[in-house]
Amino acid sequence: NTVQELEDLGTTWKVIGSTAAVDAKDNIGTAAGVPIYRLDGNKVADDDADLWDGDGWTDRLLLPIGINEKGTAVSDGMVWTGTDHDGTAGLGPLGSDSPDPFPRYGSPTIASWSWISEGNPHGPTAPHPVYVISDVLIAWPNLFGDLDGNGYVDSADLDIITNNWGQSVTPGDPLLGDPSGDGVVAGADFDLVMDQWHQGVSPVAAGVPEPGSLAMLTLGGLVLLMGMWPRKTSIILDSPSPG
Repeated sequence: NTVQELEDLGTTWKVIGSTAAVDAKDNIGTAAGVPIYRLDGNKVADDDADLWDGDGWTDRLLLPIGINEKGTAVSDGMVWTGTDHDGTAGLGPLGSDSPDPFPRYGSPTIASWSWISEGNPHGPTAPHPVYVISDVLIAWPNLFGDLDGNGYVDSADLDIITNNWGQSVTPGDPLLGDPSGDGVVAGADFDLVMDQWHQGVSPVAAGVPEPGSLAMLTLGGLVLLMGMWPRKTSIILDSPSPG
């Protein structure tokens, strides 16, 4: 969360990794039907089950993760996972400190099962990044000034703003008057309505559409594995520190 855009999401992050006590697929939880995206907006998997399905050799992401927490592409490298292709610890969980096995690693530039389980390279104090995934995020449709979704900006939309004026609301929720997405109904939201006052906009067929759920995935900072335990989250990103 030293990256401002990630801090603004207000989410927590879970390591996609396995210890001897906790499997990666259990650590990240379940979010059936919630797609997982990289930080550059490209979808990586249809949902968390899609990370682990297949028979090992055919496990495949839609795209390699290959994007770190700053949105920068990585060319190659190792990622600590401690995890086999099916999301379980198997041989070499995080914290393993004997030559057979050392912790397993994955490759961030490969879309096959090797993204999570490439091999057991060397001892657990070698610094490599980890994958982390965010909590489920809600993406509201961008209706701008048409808060009620009827295709026209008028007093009904202004009423939504005034009825919620000064309140902290779900960021981006048009029905609560926050088209600006900053979580507070204030001047920026009023301005968006006024800028399109009495204009027709692209109508929504059945009122305001439901917000879409999504998760995000990426790769980040360096960690040491000894004493590190997985945490919970829903976008895949790399953790910048052992904490």
